Order: sequence, then structure tokens, then C-alpha cells
Amino acid sequence: MAKRLEEAKEINLVPIMNLVTILIPFLLVGAAFVGLAVIDSALPGLPDEPPPGSEGPDLSVLLTDQGHTVTLPNKAFEVPCSTSGCPTPAAWDFVGLTRVLAGVKDQHPDLDTVILVPEERITYEVLVRTMDATREDPAVREDGRPRSLFPSVVIAGGLDG
Repeated sequence: MAKRLEEAKEINLVPIMNLVTILIPFLLVGAAFVGLAVIDSALPGLPDEPPPGSEGPDLSVLLTDQGHTVTLPNKAFEVPCSTSGCPTPAAWDFVGLTRVLAGVKDQHPDLDTVILVPEERITYEVLVRTMDATREDPAVREDGRPRSLFPSVVIAGGLDG
């Protein structure tokens, strides 16, 4: 009877150890591929409250199927696409947009917020590249860094197409 109790007390842990040995590397390798990218932006506030950090005139960039339109209260600048209808992101003139916004920044140096107003048909890639074009000018300053234009980007509801 004592022999039977000894046999009953022994537990075979080899299958559990094999499972753990296989699962740990699998979970570690799988975790390395998980990554998130975040684009810093804000939604517009209520009509009676201005967007955070905005003092002065509202600067808007309209994204239509004809290109960008930069608007201030008294002015508007057109940055058309290279082809009609802007069929691909390559047709958009992001360098021209940055050039126009650099001129606006020279006239309004305290302004740091831009409102993007896209049409329904504007693709995600065009919206993100527009955000990049509004944030900084690749022209290098004296300290070797790009010039900051409008770091605070607000995305509005969109234009009715």
C-alpha cells in the first residue's frame, strides 16, 4: 500500500513544461509586432469657445477635389492640384501648401493653430500629408532644425460635397 501512495504522489510535469517552453517565445515574438502610431490633433470646440491656443484670426485649410484653399478672415490662397480632380496623393501640391503657410506664419507669427476642413472624398493619406505640411517647413533654420509653422492641428467636420 505504501508503494501505491508513492506512485500516486508523482505528477508528470513534462507536458506542462513543454507547453510553457513553446508559449513563452511565441508570446514574446508576437508582442514585438504590436505597435501603435498616434497623430496629435484636436476636434473643434463649441462655436462660442475658440480652439485651445488660438489667439488672433482663424486659419483654415480646405481640402477639396481641386486642391487646398488656405483661408484667413480677409484672404484666400489657392494651391491647386497638378491634375484635375486630384486623383492620387502625388497630384497634391504639399510643397506649395507649405510655402503659402510659411508666408502666413511670417504675417502672423503668434498664430499656432490651423483648422483642416476636408471634403468627404479626401483620403486618409492626403489628410495626414496635409497635417505634416502644416506643422513644419523643411527649410532648415540656423540651429539645423526645420521651422515650426502651426503645431496645433484641428480637424473640422468637413465640407458638404
